[in-house]
Amino acid sequence: MMGGRWIAVITTTVLLYTARDRGHVTATGYNILAIFPFSGKSHFYMFRAISQALVARGHDVTVVSHFPETLSSPKQQQRRDSATNGSYTDYSLAGSVPVYENFTTDELIGNGYLEEFLIILQDGVDNCEGVMSSGRLDELVRNRVRFDLVLVEVFNTGCFALVANQFGAPIIGITSTSLYPWYSGMVGDVATPSYVPLNLLPFTSRMTVKERLINTVILMTLKIYYKYKYEPKAQEIVNKYLGDMNGTVSEAMSMINAVIMNTHFAFGFARPLPPGIIEVGGCTYKSPKPLSEDLERFVTSAERGVIYFSMGSIIKGASMPMERSLAMFRAFSQLKGYKVLWKWEDDTPWPEVPSDNVMFVPWMPQFDVLNHPNVKLFISHGGLMGIQDALYSGVPIIGIPMFADQFSNINFIVQNECGLKLQLEQIDERTAYKMISTVLEDNKYAINAERLSQLYRDREKDPLEVAVYWIEYVAKHQVGLMLKPAFQDQWYEHYLLDVVAVLTVVAVTIAYLTGRVIIALYRLILI
Repeated sequence: MMGGRWIAVITTTVLLYTARDRGHVTATGYNILAIFPFSGKSHFYMFRAISQALVARGHDVTVVSHFPETLSSPKQQQRRDSATNGSYTDYSLAGSVPVYENFTTDELIGNGYLEEFLIILQDGVDNCEGVMSSGRLDELVRNRVRFDLVLVEVFNTGCFALVANQFGAPIIGITSTSLYPWYSGMVGDVATPSYVPLNLLPFTSRMTVKERLINTVILMTLKIYYKYKYEPKAQEIVNKYLGDMNGTVSEAMSMINAVIMNTHFAFGFARPLPPGIIEVGGCTYKSPKPLSEDLERFVTSAERGVIYFSMGSIIKGASMPMERSLAMFRAFSQLKGYKVLWKWEDDTPWPEVPSDNVMFVPWMPQFDVLNHPNVKLFISHGGLMGIQDALYSGVPIIGIPMFADQFSNINFIVQNECGLKLQLEQIDERTAYKMISTVLEDNKYAINAERLSQLYRDREKDPLEVAVYWIEYVAKHQVGLMLKPAFQDQWYEHYLLDVVAVLTVVAVTIAYLTGRVIIALYRLILI
């Protein structure tokens, strides 16, 4: 009997010691803080999927976001997973800043290359100011709960990385896009403007001299702007509302151990990535669900197939200039045997009687629609999530890009012959009909879309599992710089300019001495 007790005591001690070795774990797993401050709902889909997967693994996750699953409390609501004992706790930012959605086309088009980037950076400042001034983070920062790891969104401000750094835990950055230029080098990734276009520029990997010049100048300009204008502004805002913080924004960003990105090499131009950049594009996907009865009836009744037309959640599709919308409508009406699902958020009556082959719906389950076997074409603004949905589904695309990374995304589609680009200002009935007919009738677009779909789907491991694995890896090992390459802090060292200078001096010295010797020999011969 006594022996049994001692065995139980020893076993319990070993288990507790093992748990302590893993970090400050709870009975179920790691205690993780996730800070997702951007108020764009399409960005949050990825973050929610990863957070829920962590809970399913038995971890306790506190999610700071504008999209709490339970809206009854402005602060915290906890739900526990009965199967794993993990928990999902909402820490709501809802209402602190406007939700980033339903912009009109007039608000988004017409900006210059550099202006697009600066608008996004200013949005980051405004978001930081709005969230900090709301006081929603005061209690969280003041209490300094012990977390084993902090996930923080890295998008358009370093403001929240500084908040994340106050908890003394390893930090992982996470983004639903590719990394923006001001963050290049954060985890050792190398900016290569010679063949990797910045994510908001309408270039491909095959750039002309002019395009490479623009790419390089804007990259350098943005890094200077960010470091000397927007980073100090973020520091000022955090200090204003939360008091003096430990460290600076720059130091907090340098503490980020790895970055989880919603990208995949099959969709994007080739670029060098270090181990600390973890690509998990497609991590939100599950098996498509059946469509509602009315949608299913409409889609299956299309003799030749269905065209799905949506401008996403950020752009209000109904805000397109009416003459452009009418041109699209008339083009759709000419398509024999095809039907059109059109995401249209406005109840305003059309000036023309709607065609029988067009169905207007204010919202649709996009992933489920695109995976329906009778959907043959996706007409989109070119947002990253929508493009990934279409590529996963093997559906060709006609892109109408308006702002941000949409131009780059659609250029990739065009370069890989998975679709075509239609500029908003070029839309008329004839142009729209001709382009739609081309993509529908030329099999190469569907074949290439299916080829990219196979590349995108064929994974060694499920991308959601990859994200969870690396989060657990960093929490377990408290990993630091080993995920980053041994890059130098000084820009001239990074680009080997000091080595070039030394070699230049050596070459000039040798040339000079050789010249002196030749002159001396020449004079000696003459004498």
